[in-house]
Amino acid sequence: MKLKTLAAASFSVFFLSVGVAKADDFIALCTKSDQSAGVDTEELERVCSCASSKITKSSERALAMEAMKAIVTAITSDRPDDMAAISRKYGQGIEIMLNAEAVCM
Repeated sequence: MKLKTLAAASFSVFFLSVGVAKADDFIALCTKSDQSAGVDTEELERVCSCASSKITKSSERALAMEAMKAIVTAITSDRPDDMAAISRKYGQGIEIMLNAEAVCM
């Protein structure tokens, strides 16, 4: 009986930590992808955390994260002209993200 309880507890801790890590990845990408001038960092983190909780379907979350990764890459490579291509290629992910953020503002 103790072995079953220990196994269940270990299983729960492992999967809760994986879920938290995925949320942290999402929030990190979200905050990096919105580098607007004058944005309050604490407010941005709050909105990103809220958006993370709103996008629960793994397929939608993957689309949003792909879009955010592309945006961060464009920002860090100093190629803003890539944003039009990103909007076309990752439009669905951007839309998912914007809708989640809108609910959280």
